[in-house]
Amino acid sequence: RLLRFAVRPPLPLLLLGLRGAGKTTVGRRVARVLGRPFLDLDAEVQRITGRSAAAWIREDGEAAFRRVEAAALGRLVGRRGVVVAAGGGVLDAPESREVATRHTFPVWLDVTPDVAAHRVMADPVDRPPLASIPARDPLEESRAAWLRRHLAWAETARVVVAGDGTVEDVVEHVCAAWIACAEGGSPEGP
Repeated sequence: RLLRFAVRPPLPLLLLGLRGAGKTTVGRRVARVLGRPFLDLDAEVQRITGRSAAAWIREDGEAAFRRVEAAALGRLVGRRGVVVAAGGGVLDAPESREVATRHTFPVWLDVTPDVAAHRVMADPVDRPPLASIPARDPLEESRAAWLRRHLAWAETARVVVAGDGTVEDVVEHVCAAWIACAEGGSPEGP
């Protein structure tokens, strides 16, 4: 199965969900397990433009960042078999939502806002402010983001994986779903 997966790469895997859902951690491990390239969409924006997501949002606003993010996502989808960790608001831009729906295998790593906020507070990474979500408390921000975005994630995702289990379990579920879908089977796994 893995050999067929390697020879005929599937649609790009696009990981969706809250900040702190584990998109980058899970994405890196899925890529390693399946021998696929990994890309963080925020890092790709910075590589292309020379500016971080935080700088874009702070200096030009979230709408400008979403346009640049949509363009970066559009470039990535031509790379079959790549694992992409998207920012939580990637689906806020209609262009990104269209690309995600038509040209990727989107998976929602679903965690509660409480779990996401706890992870964000424990992570030393400086994350960009969410201009469209004014709360600065990580728990309030997670709750507001979930309320604003969970329907888009649910409507777009081909598979929903509970992201509050162990990293190994989440990676196993994501890998199984992606492989099964690539083989034309049920995205829920073998």
